[in-house]
Amino acid sequence: MGEAACEAGAAAPPGGGPSGSRAAPAAYWIVLDTNVLVDYARHADGQAPDVPLPGGFIRFIEDNRALVLRLDTGRREMRTYMQHHDANNRVRMQRLLGRFPVAKRRHLRGYEEYLDAIGGHLESVASDPLSDDACRWLASKRTALARGGFEGAEREGTDPAQRRAALEWLLGPARRNDTWIMAKAAKLSETRPVRLVSNDGDMIAFKGLLAGLTGGRLLVARPRAWD
Repeated sequence: MGEAACEAGAAAPPGGGPSGSRAAPAAYWIVLDTNVLVDYARHADGQAPDVPLPGGFIRFIEDNRALVLRLDTGRREMRTYMQHHDANNRVRMQRLLGRFPVAKRRHLRGYEEYLDAIGGHLESVASDPLSDDACRWLASKRTALARGGFEGAEREGTDPAQRRAALEWLLGPARRNDTWIMAKAAKLSETRPVRLVSNDGDMIAFKGLLAGLTGGRLLVARPRAWD
């Protein structure tokens, strides 16, 4: 179980992805995770985002705005994020993101079944620090782990107790935010296939779980997959 095997790469999004025409077929929805929404709004407002978005991804979104959906969960996260910015910034970001509609409630009814399945899986992974899923999750969050005092927890040979503590630390915020976004994106995929775009290691690490739960209707990729 080497560290290299834990790397969570980005799956290239089929249909209007990195190669060929930038115009995408209107056969799926693009759901932007909160971190990507924030970086997109900052880019559109002429600011320098913390994680610069690839030019190919920016152009793709501009050419396919009609396919982009926001989730109400992401909107709440945005409000929390914008509390740390002055009023003018909040107004500009809200205006910029207002071009993307919020997913309709009727398409989300019953998402709790996915929420339970995803949350249960993450709890199971957190209790099994030597599993392949635990390895991928820890590797995908190495930067956050270092900030939280768990530097090196992702390395092969680390004490299982330390790995378990790191996984429990990851589980808390993942259950508060990420599992809700993943569950709602999964439910949306019952109506139309979904491409969930995120730079969050929590979602990248469990892209296989999401694809399995939805029969491949929900695919996860980083923005760089479009460059």
